[in-house]
Amino acid sequence: MTATVHTPDRCPPWLDAIEDPVTAQAARALHQHIRARCPSGSRLPTDRTLAAQLGHSQHTIYRARRHLETHGLLSGRNRTVLGSGDTHPDDIALSACVRDRIRSGYYQPGHALPTGTLGADFALTRAQVRRACRPLIAAGLLHDQDGPHGPGLYVAHPLRQPC
Repeated sequence: MTATVHTPDRCPPWLDAIEDPVTAQAARALHQHIRARCPSGSRLPTDRTLAAQLGHSQHTIYRARRHLETHGLLSGRNRTVLGSGDTHPDDIALSACVRDRIRSGYYQPGHALPTGTLGADFALTRAQVRRACRPLIAAGLLHDQDGPHGPGLYVAHPLRQPC
């Protein structure tokens, strides 16, 4: 992992979707704190220390930190700050499994990815499954779309070779 400090940027849209306004405010503050002061690969201080620094309760910081973990900014086990290109440690096995199943034909093109089942198999929430699938979307193996089974992740059709 690189040891660069992130530049402060606008908060991602998922922060605005947090229903509890106090948690949303704390999550925005924590996001900005991490982006401005914490290099990729560094460990965050305790929730108690962050609460004192950011002016929120320890429990609110805990809830805010959990949102940032779910969206891939932190590794939950050891509170490590992840850089924009870093893979969350919990995502590696699921991503490899889905990639292998697509390549083997187990997951057929056009079919919906069973995110609920995968989440149960890998002990991840639906949001964490989506996070784990981001590299597969970037590689063109999956599409995030509103398909025949509703919105979700669908296996991409292979590129057709010209005759």
